[in-house]
Amino acid sequence: MTRAKKLTRACARPAGFFTASEVLLTTPAVLAKKTNLSPQDVTALILELSLAADEPARSVADCLALTADRDDDLDAPRTPCTITTGDEGIDRLLGGGVRVGSITEFVGESASGKSHICLQLATTAQLPIELGGLQGGTILISSEGTLPSQRLLALAESLAARLPPSSSPASTWTPHDMMDNIHTAQAPDMETLAAVLSYYIPAHIEAIASHATLGTLLPSSDAFPLSPSSTPLSQPNFDSTEPLPPRSPPKPPLPIRLLIIDSIAAPIRGAHESDSAGFISRSKDLNGVSDSLKRLAHVYGCAVVVVNQVSAVFSRDPSSLAGNPAHESYHLPERLYNRYQAEHFSGEKHGNAAALGHSWTNTINARVRLARTFGRTSGEAGVRDGTRVREATMVFSPWAPRGTVRFVLDEEGVRSLEGQEDAVKWDEVD
Repeated sequence: MTRAKKLTRACARPAGFFTASEVLLTTPAVLAKKTNLSPQDVTALILELSLAADEPARSVADCLALTADRDDDLDAPRTPCTITTGDEGIDRLLGGGVRVGSITEFVGESASGKSHICLQLATTAQLPIELGGLQGGTILISSEGTLPSQRLLALAESLAARLPPSSSPASTWTPHDMMDNIHTAQAPDMETLAAVLSYYIPAHIEAIASHATLGTLLPSSDAFPLSPSSTPLSQPNFDSTEPLPPRSPPKPPLPIRLLIIDSIAAPIRGAHESDSAGFISRSKDLNGVSDSLKRLAHVYGCAVVVVNQVSAVFSRDPSSLAGNPAHESYHLPERLYNRYQAEHFSGEKHGNAAALGHSWTNTINARVRLARTFGRTSGEAGVRDGTRVREATMVFSPWAPRGTVRFVLDEEGVRSLEGQEDAVKWDEVD
């Protein structure tokens, strides 16, 4: 028996570490504290697990042969990797839709359309695969206020009305069926958010997957309350004064394919002091949250969407800042310095940039900046005149170039302008 196996059985498993990724994604200090191992044993454990988990390097010939084998099997079903937003223009901006297994961020000022897009994604994720969805449910974590259930129901009704008719009553999804597959949680502070992501959501996803496989209904006991007065994982509640239309018999739940946090900034920004110690503590919390989100996306094959806020940006003119710029002190090209690069990843616009700083920016895979414009629609086909025009800008993404699309919010949801084919204006590259 190797030393790594002995350490794993004796210390790692009793401390709650069951997979290699859980050990490798934990800092050595935390490992030593939880397992009571010496620094030398922690280093040995990490080294042996890294070597065991590392795949042997393939030659170019092996990679080409593997690609040829995959291309030969053209009839094999392919797992979809994106979720449609319900609008072709926004989908093209995102490179096909919200990507599964990654973290997509929507950032912008208040009333820019961030929450609206998230609500629409919660309904479109349930669409059949041939219509751009994943036939999956959504977990929506709210950290600011209450969930706008009436608006969510209106979006579900609009989407259900546009779906093609089905010959089988069992495969017909009503707005209430869509609402049943949107599970909500409240996380107003950092401690609650960490607990929900680490413990309650994995258990809830697995419980729903079990019921979906067996074709049984999800009982109310499968919700996981954090306190007697709250039920963080449940279906949306409606205002009792609003009459609800009749609904069809409940159906088995859909497996979870989308996780939404609205917003990530609210529980974090007010949890730390504005000094060096506070910034360090905030970075640790952000790293913990991002590790949990990446693990959920990878292990359960779901897409993660987060909403972020903006913060004011002061002058970036190097002459107005104290001290010598780094490119002068260390002889670096000035275009590699943060003062020149920030606009390419922070989404800075009109004196505002994405909140939470570099630590968070380095954890997300794609960032989309939303903003209200001063323009209003006039003569647009199918859009009421006088509707406020908004912009969505792709700041960075590994799947799509930088570009901008104009859109509006109406009764049917998010709708891009200028037609679907030419809705996106791609940035020119010098």
